[in-house]
Amino acid sequence: MAATPSWPNLAQGNTGKNVSALQCLLNFRNNNTALAVDGSFGPAVYNAVVAYQRSNGLTANGVAGSATLSKLVSTVQRGTVNNAARAAQYLLSKFESLSIDGSFGPGSVTAAQSFQSKMGIAVDGSVGPTTWRYLFGYSVYPGGTDPEPPVTGGFKDYRGQDILTATQLQLLNENKRFYQKAEQEVGIPWQVLAVIHFQENGLKRTGPSNGDGPYQIWGSSYPVGSLTDQQFQTATNDAARFVKSKAGSVDVNDDYEVKRAFFKYNGVAGVYKTQALNLGFTSAQANVGEGSPYVMNRADARRDPTVEPTKSNRTWGQIKTDAGSLSYPANSDHGAFLVFAALR
Repeated sequence: MAATPSWPNLAQGNTGKNVSALQCLLNFRNNNTALAVDGSFGPAVYNAVVAYQRSNGLTANGVAGSATLSKLVSTVQRGTVNNAARAAQYLLSKFESLSIDGSFGPGSVTAAQSFQSKMGIAVDGSVGPTTWRYLFGYSVYPGGTDPEPPVTGGFKDYRGQDILTATQLQLLNENKRFYQKAEQEVGIPWQVLAVIHFQENGLKRTGPSNGDGPYQIWGSSYPVGSLTDQQFQTATNDAARFVKSKAGSVDVNDDYEVKRAFFKYNGVAGVYKTQALNLGFTSAQANVGEGSPYVMNRADARRDPTVEPTKSNRTWGQIKTDAGSLSYPANSDHGAFLVFAALR
């Protein structure tokens, strides 16, 4: 049996699925008040926690700890359809693949049973007090069930600045199981998929309004708005296949192959090859994206649009609209290869 975890202390500034579950439970306890479920503990969540604490005789400090969480939860079982079921699904999705729809059906019961079995607690497919505590208290299965340790993102750019923020790292680690499953099925390294997701949609598991999905595969018809786990996994697998169709296999230990994969995914633009040559790179280097901001933005002073003289000398531009021409300077985002380096 896995060690009994402590309840977390959720407070302003926290993000992730524990917060999404908290938001669902607050909606459940407040007659389904439409508190946005976005996984971000901001002022609205703080106010809702304080209000709940006051109405239930708890210390009204705005922190959802053991006393608050243990009172918020409600037993969820097969057939439960409400925001408590949705909260349980958000927590289960840290460990198992299932849809988050607020209806605790067969798929949710199976996920709960799998979680309970792996944790060594009573297996009944329902989410009662003990299962709630384990779901909130763990982020991955104990004993290294997660294929790799969480990404910490220690790599910095040439100016010593972080590539990824703490919030971005948390989102990436929450999504990692989807990238890894796609790697198992298609053969494209999960790090490559994570970087493309970061570049194209900021690691959000949503479908943008253009219908091109979270990986922005042009001409697609993905759902718009929040995606279920299954929809996001399908989109991730599609992105892996798209990378493979453009770049073939990718060896994460070969910088040339990694840069080439990102360059091909973004579209091999001749102006970027010319830009690389103008900056003194060889033809071979130009062909893998050394002149592409999508791939190499902020890799060094020559390609950093946030500093002088690059900021003003019109030597480092970017195509910022479909079928557009170079605009100066390029945007301020780190290039895909730098983000990739932060994951190694």
